[in-house]
Amino acid sequence: MTNLILLNQLCDNHRVDIAFLYSLNELGLFEIKTIQQIEYVEEEKVVDLEKMIRMHLELNLNIEAIGTIFNLTQKIESLQMEINTLNNRIKCYEEVIYDGSIENIEP
Repeated sequence: MTNLILLNQLCDNHRVDIAFLYSLNELGLFEIKTIQQIEYVEEEKVVDLEKMIRMHLELNLNIEAIGTIFNLTQKIESLQMEINTLNNRIKCYEEVIYDGSIENIEP
């Protein structure tokens, strides 16, 4: 089960207006969970939210800029993971070729 953090507590801890988090939610950058009329954020999303809050407070970026930066950052991380996967596959093929046993190559 996912741990939940109170949205109001997150706002208080980071000294950010709840309207800011509502705007991020409207852009689809994270999801607000409502249980019995109390709003929560999934604990695993807090790190990303904290990054967005810092962009807003420290760099004075607007919501749209934060959304763009956050989406580009996620795309870069995804591409890095893909590069790592492809590099590992290349190493696998290189090991097979250097061992002299080209048959039984598995992707």
